[in-house]
Amino acid sequence: MEKLWPEGSQLLERYNRDYGFPTNELSTAGNMQIISSLEDQVGRVKVGRGHAVVNMTWRVPKAEEKKMDAFWAEHEQWMRSSHRVGGIEAEKDTSAPRVTNYWVAKGPELNNPLNPAAGDTGFIIYTESETYPDVDGVDKHIALAKSTWRDGWEQLKRYNTQYATLTNVGSTRAIVSRF
Repeated sequence: MEKLWPEGSQLLERYNRDYGFPTNELSTAGNMQIISSLEDQVGRVKVGRGHAVVNMTWRVPKAEEKKMDAFWAEHEQWMRSSHRVGGIEAEKDTSAPRVTNYWVAKGPELNNPLNPAAGDTGFIIYTESETYPDVDGVDKHIALAKSTWRDGWEQLKRYNTQYATLTNVGSTRAIVSRF
């Protein structure tokens, strides 16, 4: 990256030092991989400006990795069975929430994200992202999770309390305060 974007690399390093966390828990540099997605092969981006976003980043001990992988696999199955996928138009969704993008990525938290040779911290970073054409889709998603994915919803709240470093729910409801 330094060769292709030297001034940006210097800024990124400075920003990480000045605004990052001591363990760089929110900084990753290409060490994460997609482990869950509603599409096996992603084409053009299907999100538009103004779409509502749900985003969570969790810092999980390596010993919990298999449990978290299983949780996110179950979440993907539920999303596939309960959501409509596609389109960026802000049409009203009457039958099911319509998600325009969904993925989960994970990777080791690095001691120095700009120098992977410095090793990792012993934690796995999971980042989950969903987008909906509007906040109504997020509200429907949450209501559906509470009614049809009850055990998963309770697990999500528990894991979010234990592991979250970032939770952003683009909803008209005060969801985070209910965790």
